[in-house]
Amino acid sequence: GSRLYHPYSLVIHNGDVSYAQGVGVQWDQFFEQQGAACTGMPMLASVGNHEDSWGRSPLYRAGDSGGECGVPYRRRLDPTWAPAGEGERPRYRSVEWGPMRLIVLDTERSTLADSAQRLWLRAELAEVDRSRTPWLAVVMHRPMYVNTRDNAFPQGKLTTAVALQTALEDLMLEARVDLVLAGHQHSYERTCAVARGRCVKQGEHGIVHLGFGNGGAGLYANPAKVVPAWSAAYFGTTHGHVRMHVNATTLALEAVASKDFGVFDRVSLSRAAGDPRAEQERLRCKEFAFPGNGPAKRRHTWS
Repeated sequence: GSRLYHPYSLVIHNGDVSYAQGVGVQWDQFFEQQGAACTGMPMLASVGNHEDSWGRSPLYRAGDSGGECGVPYRRRLDPTWAPAGEGERPRYRSVEWGPMRLIVLDTERSTLADSAQRLWLRAELAEVDRSRTPWLAVVMHRPMYVNTRDNAFPQGKLTTAVALQTALEDLMLEARVDLVLAGHQHSYERTCAVARGRCVKQGEHGIVHLGFGNGGAGLYANPAKVVPAWSAAYFGTTHGHVRMHVNATTLALEAVASKDFGVFDRVSLSRAAGDPRAEQERLRCKEFAFPGNGPAKRRHTWS
């Protein structure tokens, strides 16, 4: 894809990687297609519901993963995989990549207050050294904020988003997470810098949530009838990917359309050089909305 013109050092995939759902050859086809784009680059992938059916799925039914039970995902994409007999290891992990700490969560397993995953996340966030990695991002399959009418119980996209907000948002805000990267919803969406359901004011800390589940599977545009105030950009009929460029003072993201490599949305976060902890309150967020098919086309700049 656009790597021909923009060399990268890391690929991030937010789950539902190949959509094989039990058809092994489709994993092979996916990596054959991706080979040129991924050559020489690691891929950081969270697990999605089509790799490993969500926690209460029946064991003896195909479910969302088509019976894969996470095995193809773990063998191909999970560095924590262990041979049989050594026990299953958690699929959440944390990596440093340049000036950014990336924390990968498993949204197919519990994030409740007493869960092992949430306890691990709290400890991991407490250990982040912002002088070493000034940017902090969370990678997860299911989004915490999503513009949709799907509120079915228990696995509707809006239902699980609210549950994730309840379980994780205060923890992330306390740790001053900058960015959440998610998928699951087959569209592209970006929030404002949001905290507890509202766009924050200058001087307050909020998190930008970026949902890009528009990579290749069939798209669906089913936004809510009333656009949430926190939805800054929405594109429901555009396949694409997101480019991210990051250094110590700037984190820039561009949404790129597959059909022509045109940029249809972008956001840039920046902070002054110096102690990242002291500079967090001076976070500046510049957002640009481009003409598109989404109901939300807002443009605003903080400085």
